[in-house]
Amino acid sequence: MKTLPDHVTAYKKTPVFDQDSMPAGLLKTHRTKEGTWGVLNVLEGSVVFCPEQQSTEKVSLSAGDQWVIQPEQAHHLELNGPVSCYVEFYK
Repeated sequence: MKTLPDHVTAYKKTPVFDQDSMPAGLLKTHRTKEGTWGVLNVLEGSVVFCPEQQSTEKVSLSAGDQWVIQPEQAHHLELNGPVSCYVEFYK
């Protein structure tokens, strides 16, 4: 997991999503905006972070894990059963 740069600050947080309320857009290819970092926080269950770059492996995340999403990084999520997670955005 990469770390956030020192100069960024949090500005927005999604609601907590579960397997039933997860927006469809997060399950298909999307990306953060230019200059915007994301931190995926898994509260319960497990989620697979799937980068769209061929040279980058999928990452399985479990309750308590976080994953830093770089600006403009194309990715999608895969759910492994019941899950609870949210994304916090930084710029």
